[in-house]
Amino acid sequence: MCKIVSEYTVLEGDHLQGIAMKIYGDESKWRILYDENKDRLNLKTPNNIQVGQTLIIPWDNNINE
Repeated sequence: MCKIVSEYTVLEGDHLQGIAMKIYGDESKWRILYDENKDRLNLKTPNNIQVGQTLIIPWDNNINE
């Protein structure tokens, strides 16, 4: 299965749970975003995102199961 990837630019007030809710409709999927971006953005903790940063948003059919 092919994984589709897009990008999301962090807005003021964003956090990974909120972004997961916007993208996946489920805030508990924040870990998907964290795992995909922690090396790229040097995220040491899940809430260490900054306004203007671009996050990679992975998508495949398994995410919504």
